[in-house]
Amino acid sequence: MDVNLCYGITPMEHRERYREAVALTLKAWQAREIFSWNGRYFQLATVNLWPRPIQQPHPPVWVPGSGSISTFDFAVEHDVCYCFLSYSGARSAKTMMDGYWRVVAEKGRDLNPYRAGFLQLVVVAENDARAEEKYARHVEYFYHKCLHVPAMWFSPPGNQDYRSLVATMSNPVRRAENPKNLRYRDFVEKGFVIAGSPATVRDRLKEEVIKSLRVGNLMVLLQIGSMPHELALENIELFGREVLPGLRGIWDDEGWVNHWWPERHMSVRVEAPAAAGAEERIITVWQGRVRMRVVSKGRGPALVFFHGPWGLTWDPFLDQLAESFTVYAPDHPGTTPEAHDDIYHLDGLWDLVLCYDELLETLGVRNAAFVGHSFGGMVACEVAASYPDRVRRLAMIAPLGFWRDPDRIVNWMMLEPGALRAHIFRDPDGDAARRMFPRSDAQDAAATAARVRLMWAMGTTGKFIWPIPDKGLKKRIHRVKAPTMLVWGREDRLVPAVYADEFTRRIPGARVQMIDSAGHAPHLEQTTPVVGVLRDFLAQ
Repeated sequence: MDVNLCYGITPMEHRERYREAVALTLKAWQAREIFSWNGRYFQLATVNLWPRPIQQPHPPVWVPGSGSISTFDFAVEHDVCYCFLSYSGARSAKTMMDGYWRVVAEKGRDLNPYRAGFLQLVVVAENDARAEEKYARHVEYFYHKCLHVPAMWFSPPGNQDYRSLVATMSNPVRRAENPKNLRYRDFVEKGFVIAGSPATVRDRLKEEVIKSLRVGNLMVLLQIGSMPHELALENIELFGREVLPGLRGIWDDEGWVNHWWPERHMSVRVEAPAAAGAEERIITVWQGRVRMRVVSKGRGPALVFFHGPWGLTWDPFLDQLAESFTVYAPDHPGTTPEAHDDIYHLDGLWDLVLCYDELLETLGVRNAAFVGHSFGGMVACEVAASYPDRVRRLAMIAPLGFWRDPDRIVNWMMLEPGALRAHIFRDPDGDAARRMFPRSDAQDAAATAARVRLMWAMGTTGKFIWPIPDKGLKKRIHRVKAPTMLVWGREDRLVPAVYADEFTRRIPGARVQMIDSAGHAPHLEQTTPVVGVLRDFLAQ
């Protein structure tokens, strides 16, 4: 419909265009050299895909289908996953999926259930009755008001090839009944929507969809019709916690392998390496939606370290602090291993501050020393302003938080790797820089993992400071009551040292310690002098 009516492509032509586009894409993913493409529909003098896919020989391919039997042949011949998309439920899809599996067998492919995917609408609640109370009006809204697509628009003449047209006319895949005449209980009973308690939903998905259609890749639609944001999140959370674990291993007993799902490319984990003798734990905050790893080590008064925009790495700086303090170093939300998507539950800086308050409350940390670097310095200051009783002394290393037009802060997220190193470190080739950045010519799994971690950390922290790192701290900083010290590298090329004035004139008694032969990360380039200054200040 979009291609034909919005872009003016004749229906008789767009299927062949699609197939040529697939061939072009597959070649572009795999080609090692620049090539030309002189096809029937696409002519490109130079095809040079960059960046290249990580997966080899190419990423897994899923092909959507909604009724054309010729798509069965295409999917099987290209050895890709066929995904049936339907709003009518598994029962109406049974004939089509049986036909697909016949084609798989006829063409000599194995009957691996992961060759197939299916889209199913799902709603979950505490019990079946509560599901009706919560979701009925939203399901009815979807089927009564959101499917206004005239048949001639959905599939204009020429959209299907001849074989598919004959098959569709002989055995319509879409239900004959008008969904506008049905109510919530009809949709549930007929399988349009699978709804109810976790047990009801789990059992129906297993029998009606996964086993009956023989699908290994289940796609669930959990936001339906007029369902508001919070209710959709509740549906997603309940499905993920109570339903999904009971479905994951259904095909394991038969020994099938999902070749159509991205393999783990990294042979090493992406997280920051933990320190020898350190304790790691995962703390869950924000109504169970945000997981934050906390690395702790040492003995003595509590010290909370808020890391900068490049992620948490346990380095000699933290090791030396741990000789005098019990150091708690939390991962910024979204940078904890296996919890990368948790960052999407936080909408703004205030959410982030509240998360840290919940984290510290769970840890039982009060009246602690706060130390923060760069972005982490700003966060430490925000927490200290919002919860003055949590912090005993505050030390910030080249913090963000203000903006002066004459003294612009460089947007590090827009720098290429070499320039980024030169802006963070006085000596971009020194030991400190090498610990943070992989070698530019390194292509092994560990180097790739380090680049991923660095890029993702910049993205998750950048969410709270983009595009200008001034989010109103000047309106709140007067609430900071703790004695404060600022540490700045004299050769900081990222955040000019003049920004120390913005802090000292707003926090009574705040003092500044300049560090020679250091850039934006003085605690990494001049570790011993910085630790000495901080230890003297924090121990008072």
